[in-house]
Amino acid sequence: MLFVNYVGANGGTWNMYDGAGWNKNDKIAGVNWGNLVAHEAGHLMGLIDRYTDVKDRFGKVLYSQAHAHWGGNIMSGPPGVAWNQNLSEMINFARAHRHLQVIR
Repeated sequence: MLFVNYVGANGGTWNMYDGAGWNKNDKIAGVNWGNLVAHEAGHLMGLIDRYTDVKDRFGKVLYSQAHAHWGGNIMSGPPGVAWNQNLSEMINFARAHRHLQVIR
């Protein structure tokens, strides 16, 4: 079972996948669900966000800005792809949490 959270740039709606399908908020315009799921799965494997939300004075998210040198990465916002750096981070996370043992 995979749960995915998403808040749109308009301060939008939280969305959830519960194994049976997307909830009623699955029709948000412009959302690439495959990219979103891949991004959130990255968190499950130890990856951190590589963007900062830019907010107005009321705390409403206006847009997300990729961190320097991370534009186009799966963790910096859509559209994005996984890089070798992400794979290294996943392996290091798994080793640190004893989810992975290297057998030589």
